Amino acid sequence: MTKRTEKFNIAVKFGGAMLLPGTPVPVGGKDGLDDAEARRLHEAFGIWNGGPDANEGAEDDASAALAIVTEDRDRLAGEVDRLTAENSRVEGELAKARIAPSNRGDLDAEKKKVKVIEDEKKALETELASAREDIATLAEEIKRLTADLDEATKGKS
Repeated sequence: MTKRTEKFNIAVKFGGAMLLPGTPVPVGGKDGLDDAEARRLHEAFGIWNGGPDANEGAEDDASAALAIVTEDRDRLAGEVDRLTAENSRVEGELAKARIAPSNRGDLDAEKKKVKVIEDEKKALETELASAREDIATLAEEIKRLTADLDEATKGKS
């Protein structure tokens, strides 16, 4: 497809720029204005003739340009509203995921309780080990006393 340019009797928004009436606008090809759109503009606003009639529509062109800019502004305002809502939603999710500063004191208090419990556990484990040693000592003493008793009762029987 060959690339050509055409002039229009109206300002044309193309590639992010506003092209004034009579400015060559690329039509066709990969980067040009669509042929159907070019045909629609010619049908609606007439074929560019470069004559005095071209300047008669300047007010209409300004209105059309204003309409395009207004449409873009409204579209962007809608996008801002959508992004603001999305941002609020994400901030809410982020706040849920984080520990709120007011809860950090609670977390510190819980950590202290855990430390106390761990210390108590260590003390109990030490006490348990000591008790097991005492039980082992007592078991040996019971065996010795039982042996002594058995020996003493054998001699009397």
